[in-house]
Amino acid sequence: MELERILGSGDWKVLATDISTRVLALAVAGEYGTEEVESIPPEMMARALDRLPDEGGLPRWRVKPHLKERVVFRRLNLATRPYPMQGPLDAVFCRNVMIYFDQKMRAAVVGEFERLVRPGGLLVVGHSETLNGIATRFRSERPSVYRMPEGAR
Repeated sequence: MELERILGSGDWKVLATDISTRVLALAVAGEYGTEEVESIPPEMMARALDRLPDEGGLPRWRVKPHLKERVVFRRLNLATRPYPMQGPLDAVFCRNVMIYFDQKMRAAVVGEFERLVRPGGLLVVGHSETLNGIATRFRSERPSVYRMPEGAR
C-alpha cells in the first residue's frame, strides 16, 4: 500500500490548516472516540493510536507522539492570497471546502494550489467538488483526484 510505504519512510510531514481556531485546537489534541476510529484497521490503530483511560465508560484514543510530531497546525484563510507557505508540496487535500466558494474564488484557490504542488503532485478535493470550468494545469486522475503534470511550472 502506498500510504504504508510513505509512513514507513521517515521522510514526511503534514501541514494541517483550517480557518477555525476551535477546529485546530481539537486537531492538535489528536483525541478521538471509538466511533471516530472504528474504520481504522486494527494493525494500523496499534501503530498510530494510544488508548486513553475511558471517559464516561467510553474508550478514547490519542494519536501517538511519533506521528503528532510530524504534523504542523496553522490557521489559514483560503480567501487571503498568497498563502504563507512555500512548495513544493507532494499533495494538497482540500475536501468539502470549495463548495462554499463562487467560481471566481474556486479558481483563485486552485491557482494557489498550482503554485504550491510539485510536478507530479496531487490535489484531492471532496466527492461533490470538481475543477470543471476552472482554467488549470491540474489533470483529472479519477473522481476528486487531480495531478499536476510532470514538467509543469
